Amino acid sequence: MTQIFDESGKILPVTILKTGLCQISQIKTVTTDGYNAVQVAYGEEKLEKINKPIQGHLKKLGNQGFKSFGEFRVSKPEEFQLGQIIKVDAFSVGQKVRVTGRSIGKGFAGNQKRHNFSRGPMTHGSKKSQITRKCWCW
Repeated sequence: MTQIFDESGKILPVTILKTGLCQISQIKTVTTDGYNAVQVAYGEEKLEKINKPIQGHLKKLGNQGFKSFGEFRVSKPEEFQLGQIIKVDAFSVGQKVRVTGRSIGKGFAGNQKRHNFSRGPMTHGSKKSQITRKCWCW
Protein backbone atom coordinates (compact mmCIF):
# COMPACT_ATOMS: atom_id res chain seq x y z
CA MET A 1 0.00 0.00 0.00
CA THR A 2 1.03 3.53 -0.72
CA GLN A 3 -0.63 6.80 -1.64
CA ILE A 4 -0.77 9.06 -4.68
CA PHE A 5 -2.20 12.52 -5.31
CA ASP A 6 -4.94 13.10 -7.89
CA GLU A 7 -5.40 16.26 -10.00
CA SER A 8 -7.24 18.14 -7.24
CA GLY A 9 -4.58 17.33 -4.62
CA LYS A 10 -6.51 14.66 -2.72
CA ILE A 11 -4.58 11.68 -1.41
CA LEU A 12 -5.71 8.32 -2.77
CA PRO A 13 -4.71 4.98 -1.24
CA VAL A 14 -3.37 2.61 -3.88
CA THR A 15 -1.86 -0.85 -4.02
CA ILE A 16 1.10 -1.31 -6.33
CA LEU A 17 1.30 -4.65 -8.09
CA LYS A 18 4.40 -6.10 -9.65
CA THR A 19 3.45 -8.38 -12.49
CA GLY A 20 5.68 -10.76 -14.32
CA LEU A 21 5.15 -12.95 -17.34
CA CYS A 22 1.78 -14.74 -17.18
CA GLN A 23 1.04 -17.29 -19.89
CA ILE A 24 -1.95 -19.57 -20.43
CA SER A 25 -0.69 -23.12 -19.99
CA GLN A 26 -3.94 -25.09 -20.24
CA ILE A 27 -7.51 -24.49 -21.36
CA LYS A 28 -10.13 -26.60 -19.62
CA THR A 29 -13.58 -27.09 -21.15
CA VAL A 30 -16.79 -28.83 -20.09
CA THR A 31 -16.23 -31.64 -22.62
CA THR A 32 -12.70 -32.50 -21.45
CA ASP A 33 -12.64 -31.56 -17.75
CA GLY A 34 -16.24 -30.98 -16.71
CA TYR A 35 -15.92 -27.19 -16.27
CA ASN A 36 -14.62 -24.13 -18.10
CA ALA A 37 -11.36 -22.64 -16.86
CA VAL A 38 -7.93 -21.43 -17.94
CA GLN A 39 -4.71 -22.34 -16.18
CA VAL A 40 -2.20 -19.49 -15.98
CA ALA A 41 1.50 -20.20 -15.46
CA TYR A 42 3.57 -17.52 -13.71
CA GLY A 43 6.84 -17.12 -11.85
CA GLU A 44 9.56 -17.67 -14.43
CA GLU A 45 12.07 -20.38 -13.62
CA LYS A 46 14.82 -22.21 -15.49
CA LEU A 47 13.69 -25.51 -16.96
CA GLU A 48 16.55 -27.33 -15.21
CA LYS A 49 15.12 -26.39 -11.81
CA ILE A 50 11.62 -27.72 -12.56
CA ASN A 51 10.72 -31.38 -12.02
CA LYS A 52 10.03 -33.67 -14.98
CA PRO A 53 6.20 -33.87 -14.72
CA ILE A 54 5.85 -30.09 -14.83
CA GLN A 55 8.41 -29.91 -17.67
CA GLY A 56 6.21 -32.30 -19.63
CA HIS A 57 3.16 -30.15 -18.88
CA LEU A 58 4.99 -27.02 -20.07
CA LYS A 59 6.41 -28.66 -23.20
CA LYS A 60 3.54 -27.33 -25.32
CA LEU A 61 4.53 -23.75 -24.36
CA GLY A 62 8.07 -24.07 -25.71
CA ASN A 63 11.29 -23.42 -23.79
CA GLN A 64 9.69 -21.29 -21.10
CA GLY A 65 9.67 -22.60 -17.51
CA PHE A 66 7.28 -21.57 -14.74
CA LYS A 67 7.15 -22.58 -11.10
CA SER A 68 3.58 -21.57 -10.15
CA PHE A 69 0.15 -22.08 -11.63
CA GLY A 70 -3.25 -20.54 -11.04
CA GLU A 71 -6.62 -21.60 -12.37
CA PHE A 72 -9.45 -19.20 -13.14
CA ARG A 73 -12.96 -20.14 -14.15
CA VAL A 74 -14.22 -18.45 -17.31
CA SER A 75 -17.54 -18.57 -19.13
CA LYS A 76 -16.06 -18.62 -22.65
CA PRO A 77 -12.80 -20.59 -22.84
CA GLU A 78 -12.75 -20.29 -26.64
CA GLU A 79 -11.72 -16.63 -26.26
CA PHE A 80 -8.31 -17.77 -24.98
CA GLN A 81 -5.46 -19.49 -26.80
CA LEU A 82 -2.80 -21.82 -25.46
CA GLY A 83 0.43 -19.86 -24.90
CA GLN A 84 -1.34 -16.49 -24.88
CA ILE A 85 0.46 -13.92 -22.72
CA ILE A 86 -1.69 -11.96 -20.30
CA LYS A 87 -0.45 -8.40 -19.74
CA VAL A 88 -1.51 -5.61 -17.43
CA ASP A 89 -3.21 -3.74 -20.28
CA ALA A 90 -5.92 -6.45 -20.22
CA PHE A 91 -7.34 -4.62 -17.19
CA SER A 92 -9.06 -1.26 -17.38
CA VAL A 93 -8.56 1.74 -15.09
CA GLY A 94 -10.81 1.53 -12.05
CA GLN A 95 -11.45 -2.19 -12.44
CA LYS A 96 -11.40 -4.07 -9.14
CA VAL A 97 -9.09 -7.04 -8.88
CA ARG A 98 -8.90 -9.58 -6.07
CA VAL A 99 -5.29 -9.95 -5.00
CA THR A 100 -3.98 -12.63 -2.65
CA GLY A 101 -0.46 -13.16 -1.43
CA ARG A 102 1.62 -15.44 0.71
CA SER A 103 3.70 -14.36 3.63
CA ILE A 104 6.68 -16.35 4.77
CA GLY A 105 6.27 -18.23 8.01
CA LYS A 106 8.22 -17.10 11.05
CA GLY A 107 7.59 -20.19 13.16
CA PHE A 108 7.24 -19.89 16.92
CA ALA A 109 9.15 -16.92 18.27
CA GLY A 110 9.92 -16.67 21.97
CA ASN A 111 9.29 -13.55 24.04
CA GLN A 112 12.83 -12.22 23.66
CA LYS A 113 12.72 -12.38 19.88
CA ARG A 114 9.10 -11.32 19.48
CA HIS A 115 9.28 -8.26 21.77
CA ASN A 116 12.94 -7.36 21.17
CA PHE A 117 13.99 -8.03 24.78
CA SER A 118 17.58 -8.61 25.78
CA ARG A 119 19.02 -10.68 28.58
CA GLY A 120 21.65 -9.98 31.20
CA PRO A 121 25.21 -11.28 31.32
CA MET A 122 25.26 -15.06 31.66
CA THR A 123 28.93 -15.64 32.52
CA HIS A 124 30.45 -16.55 35.91
CA GLY A 125 27.10 -17.08 37.62
CA SER A 126 25.98 -13.45 37.32
CA LYS A 127 22.52 -12.82 38.73
CA LYS A 128 22.21 -9.29 37.36
CA SER A 129 19.77 -8.54 34.57
CA GLN A 130 19.84 -5.75 32.03
CA ILE A 131 17.10 -3.91 33.91
CA THR A 132 19.01 -3.62 37.23
CA ARG A 133 22.15 -2.43 35.44
CA LYS A 134 20.26 0.49 33.89
CA CYS A 135 18.77 1.77 37.19
CA TRP A 136 20.19 4.78 39.00
CA CYS A 137 22.08 4.04 42.17
CA TRP A 138 22.09 6.71 44.93
